[in-house]
Amino acid sequence: MRSSPPERSEIGFRTTHFISRYSAIPWCARVFGYAHIPQRHAARFNTFCVEYLDPLLNFHRPCLFATEVPDPKKPGRIKRVYRPADAMTPLDKLASLPEAARCLRQDITLEHLQQLARALTDVQAAEELNEARAALFRRIPASA
Repeated sequence: MRSSPPERSEIGFRTTHFISRYSAIPWCARVFGYAHIPQRHAARFNTFCVEYLDPLLNFHRPCLFATEVPDPKKPGRIKRVYRPADAMTPLDKLASLPEAARCLRQDITLEHLQQLARALTDVQAAEELNEARAALFRRIPASA
């Protein structure tokens, strides 16, 4: 027996759930667009990500982290609640963990990462990202 196709509302829920669950994925599309990137330019894009995009996302862009609370309507279930107080950068979240230093490589400390974060304001980091992106796309022809 074949099952019936999902209703439109279910499809919409699945799509929005997937997008919200993997919200880091659209950043590449927002920064680079949807066009194919030829392999000969991959090193430039990788350098851009390491030097500009990753620091912006990890040090300057806040994310919502869930607080897990027991669901009063369904005993035994845990509900994820997103509170305004839970908005912090990934670095702040890492620093709030009890054994955060153990999660880092031996040559990197939390103090060093926090110094990198304090070196630029959020606006300065975003402006640097936009300037570097413009310079990257000036070096790569549109029909490459």
